[in-house]
Amino acid sequence: MDQAKVLEAINKFVLGKYIENMITSETSLLTLFTVFPYTGAANISDPVKLIMIEDLKSVISFNGANYNN
Repeated sequence: MDQAKVLEAINKFVLGKYIENMITSETSLLTLFTVFPYTGAANISDPVKLIMIEDLKSVISFNGANYNN
């Protein structure tokens, strides 16, 4: 088998495992609003949404070299 194809398959597996960990981890959505400079009122027409990962270790701590899991 060609070495480039092997590396491509490994990279796809690692990316798939990372995405699986992202989907199964606990997350929460945080919405922030900018404010108007003179009044300080929230500009609700310009929300910024952030996804917060509750347990970051579960997402990034998988062993990418362990391909049996």
